[in-house]
Amino acid sequence: MKKVIIFSFCLALILSLFCGCKEEEIAPEVTSVEEDVEAFDVSSVKIDELPTEMLSEDLSNWDYFNLIAELPDENVRLYGLSANDDGTGVIFRKNDDLYYYNWAWFTTQAKLPEIAMIDVDGDKQKEIAISLYVDYNTNVSLEELHVIAFESGEPVDKCFSADLIEQQLFSKFDLRFETDEVKEEESSSSSSKSEESSTASMSWLIDHTSDLGKRIIFEQKADEVKEGKKAKKYFTYDATRMVRENGEYNGITAYKENVDYTLSAKNGISIKLKVAAAFKDSDKIKFICTISAPVTIENGEFKLGTLKYSNI
Repeated sequence: MKKVIIFSFCLALILSLFCGCKEEEIAPEVTSVEEDVEAFDVSSVKIDELPTEMLSEDLSNWDYFNLIAELPDENVRLYGLSANDDGTGVIFRKNDDLYYYNWAWFTTQAKLPEIAMIDVDGDKQKEIAISLYVDYNTNVSLEELHVIAFESGEPVDKCFSADLIEQQLFSKFDLRFETDEVKEEESSSSSSKSEESSTASMSWLIDHTSDLGKRIIFEQKADEVKEGKKAKKYFTYDATRMVRENGEYNGITAYKENVDYTLSAKNGISIKLKVAAAFKDSDKIKFICTISAPVTIENGEFKLGTLKYSNI
């Protein structure tokens, strides 16, 4: 019976996409977050009903409540519920106080959350950082960050949503697409050539224009460049071949769906994004680099530190 339940649960996950702190509108036919929260009464949960053994990777000890992350020294634990078919619903426990959140926590990858005590905002008081693996698919590998601080004895949850990540990312650089200019000797015909030769030369040029160098450039923000100076180039990707095979460059993509966090009590929180390029004449995308940065909270808002670019 347990195997049938697990199979049905995983099948439902494959058919659904979710993210606990996404800000996109939810379609009417999907059960609303508010209804889910109201439907589960966390006050009815008894402490002795909650498991003490971590959920295993093979799900052999799967149950209604599943222990998915813990900080035993802080008496902090996170339990995933199997109540909802879309893999959402967790109970956050601090000592013997229980709180329900409608976070996504389970995918077909069955990758458990990470948890750590970290001073995220520099106030000399440690917050509880939790990274949950919330979505997995072709070209998608998504973790979601929650930071819980206790204010007046009650937990306050902050989520680094996809929209906030995008806003912070594009505040750090300008993006430019650069194409080599046609050399003068290739773009004009010698006056001594015949009209037929000139026409053939121009035809060749048109057919081979896509072979000209094309580059995607991440560079210093224009308002940060001092007068008389050129913008610093942070990262350059040679897109010549991809443009030739897939049509003109059409911006970067996938970075909001390819997010990985590292939590460290010593080094804090860092984020790594996989960035892809899109093209006008193709649904195919090409991953071109990773961008990593420290994550902090300043004045109540998430902030990305200095970006580091790496080849893929």
